[in-house]
Amino acid sequence: MADVGLGYLTLGQQSTTLSGGGKSVLVIEHHLAVMAHADWIIDLGPGAGHDGGRVVFAGLPADLVAARSTLTGQHLAAYVG
Repeated sequence: MADVGLGYLTLGQQSTTLSGGGKSVLVIEHHLAVMAHADWIIDLGPGAGHDGGRVVFAGLPADLVAARSTLTGQHLAAYVG
């Protein structure tokens, strides 16, 4: 992390403690709590590894939940209730 200028970040740091800074990127894989509070989600799929890699959704978390058009959307919808 220090090699790329992100030495100030710690494992387990709450996403709400990060500054938006206008050009921040936060990547978390399959962490529903983080996805629910994200500003924007880009969902790649379908599947993983060699089966994935296509953008299947890009937009607000609420729109992903409402559409339930991807596996991620279905799991996120169940998580947020």
